[in-house]
Amino acid sequence: MKSRLIELIDLVTSKHRRFKELEEITGVSADSWRMFYAGKQRATEEMIEKICQAFPKLALWITTGTSKPENEQYDAHTFVLMKKFHLSLILEKEPCEATDEEMVVIRAEDKRLGYINSNEDFAKYHFVALMRFMHIRSLGITRNEFTRREHESQNKFWTDTAKN
Repeated sequence: MKSRLIELIDLVTSKHRRFKELEEITGVSADSWRMFYAGKQRATEEMIEKICQAFPKLALWITTGTSKPENEQYDAHTFVLMKKFHLSLILEKEPCEATDEEMVVIRAEDKRLGYINSNEDFAKYHFVALMRFMHIRSLGITRNEFTRREHESQNKFWTDTAKN
């Protein structure tokens, strides 16, 4: 758990104000965080509780090292990327131009939406949009090229059907 806490601390705080920021976020003294970070003290129950309260979407990962995007429980790296890259802005790009970091966000959101067991049209629409985005990216082409190929395939199907 220590390495995960240190990874999180490194990702969410600035190098020069690290422990003061942690104190502001958690209410646990900067000195306690400094001692923990330096390896002179183990994380206390209060430190773990407060950091999990400050980052509830990371609580499972902090305590167990696992993530479950379908339950909105992420690892620190994915969580930071999701804050950095807004999903709607990623989906506006051409799929072949999406970066690997942006694809981490796409895959996490895909897992989350794929597990929604409801009739919510919004979730279904976004899930289909994410699947299409990932498929087009895997082909390395633009949306227009993908659409053109779909139309050609459909035209060929109907032409072949009419011949039979």
